[in-house]
Amino acid sequence: MKRTHVKLLNLFLVGLLMFSIGFLIGGLTESKQYRVAVVKPIKPLTVQVEPKQVASEKLYIGEFVITGYCPCAKCCGKAGQDTASGTKPTAGRTVGADWSVLPAGTEIFIEGLGYRTVEDKPADWIIDRYNGKIIDVFCNTHEEAKKIGRQVVKVYKSDK
Repeated sequence: MKRTHVKLLNLFLVGLLMFSIGFLIGGLTESKQYRVAVVKPIKPLTVQVEPKQVASEKLYIGEFVITGYCPCAKCCGKAGQDTASGTKPTAGRTVGADWSVLPAGTEIFIEGLGYRTVEDKPADWIIDRYNGKIIDVFCNTHEEAKKIGRQVVKVYKSDK
């Protein structure tokens, strides 16, 4: 065999040896799998806003704790009472608040609930417990009041 052929054979054997070692280690022939996430475009949310809910008509007054109450004795001490302002409480309209913060008759917008009118007030000990930052939302039934639970929401005063 000629010397050139021997060099080529040695070179081939060294390459084969290197490839075999790489194969055993897994570095040269390792296949990598990639996950591809398909991102779907988000459909725009269409919200119908009533004309009286225009942002320019509201003044942000802060975050308040809201709770629900109903006309039962457990919520009011005595079932079926009128509000502190003398009105008949109505679900969807009546809320109770600290009158030194939100006077009786004040129209407010509660994020997630809509417009309400301050017609009632919680007991003094409740007002003190929340430093006046409490709004009681009147509901028709005790179950509806319990669904509201206790939550912190943004509240706006109507400029009307």
